[in-house]
Amino acid sequence: MQMTTDINLATYIKVVKHIPLTRYYFNEKQLCIEFDVSLEDLNKYQEEYLNSQFADYDASKRNFMRLLRQK
Repeated sequence: MQMTTDINLATYIKVVKHIPLTRYYFNEKQLCIEFDVSLEDLNKYQEEYLNSQFADYDASKRNFMRLLRQK
């Protein structure tokens, strides 16, 4: 089992790769999400995510939300 705190990566793994999450828990204020995958697979999915259009979407959304909060 491997864990990530990156919500966008976890969403990509769950929705695009169709891998259900094993469990989630909070480490103080941080959400930790676990999947039943190897470390190699987690690294592969992370690289795929970073090279996909989803990473650009997530970054753009985050920047637009930041702009909204400034107003």
